[in-house]
Amino acid sequence: MRAKLAATPSLPTQTDPADKTRLPRPTPRALAELARAGRTIYHLEVGQPQSSAPQAAIKTAQEQVGSDRCGYTAARGEPPLRDALAAMYQSEYSVAVSPGRIHLTPGSSGAFTVAFMAAFDVGDAVAVPASCYPCYRNLLQCYGCEVVTLAVDARYNVTAAELAAGQAARAAAGLSPIKGLILSSPANPTGAMLSPEELKGLCELCDATGVQFVSDEIYHGIVYAGAPRAACALEFSKTVILINSFSKFYSMTGWRLGWLVRRPRPTIWPLQDIRLLRGCCARINHPFTPPAHLHCPPWCNTIAQSLNSIRLPFRPLVCMLYTI
Repeated sequence: MRAKLAATPSLPTQTDPADKTRLPRPTPRALAELARAGRTIYHLEVGQPQSSAPQAAIKTAQEQVGSDRCGYTAARGEPPLRDALAAMYQSEYSVAVSPGRIHLTPGSSGAFTVAFMAAFDVGDAVAVPASCYPCYRNLLQCYGCEVVTLAVDARYNVTAAELAAGQAARAAAGLSPIKGLILSSPANPTGAMLSPEELKGLCELCDATGVQFVSDEIYHGIVYAGAPRAACALEFSKTVILINSFSKFYSMTGWRLGWLVRRPRPTIWPLQDIRLLRGCCARINHPFTPPAHLHCPPWCNTIAQSLNSIRLPFRPLVCMLYTI
């Protein structure tokens, strides 16, 4: 509906603040009521994959629910899945990660929450790209951090050059140094990707200048053919905090299961205490105990097919959205 209005020159657009005939911004409640009334609502504001969860995970979850495995899990998450994730980092990225560094969370949102609380203090300056996932800013502001916006390059990326420019600008203005940086590659909402060399340079600058890098890698694996290799920040730094989730690549958004890879000892903060105090218990995570479920070639093929099916209409859709 809004797209039709935007494409019709004779009708008012939403860019004129003096126009009193503009459509009001829909609320979630209003949208839910329209959906219940039978209207089709296209939720372009959420990253909902087109495919369903892997059948192996669904089947195992059904078996676990039938056996009454519905209680609390350990705050850090159950060992079999943490072991499987550690094995995945070794096989996919040739990175050795101790299962003890992996914390399972209620989605990646739970991982962001505990990571920000553990890594940053009130008043810390934390940088984000000018175009980024909005919840980065929201969470950081909730915890009293100063959000620093970094300009992006021509490919919508923040590289070491953009971070260095932001650091220099703050120093010249007499402001406190940047204490943290969070970004995703592949990025939300632009789809931009850092090359392995760019990610390496960013990690090296963060380590050299005392910037806590939080690498959001939730979109790893969802790339077109010919894209740069989605390198893992753990390949280049031991101080990075890594965030990931089963929501996107495994198409399991509603299952609310993510994870965090913390810094190794002795540079460790009280993640376990924060998890226990906040009751940040991940949902039942036995369905993914077998490491094979983390690699699942048939599932990778499904992802590739889905990407190919949406690639052609994607560019016209983006062009249309820019007119709204």
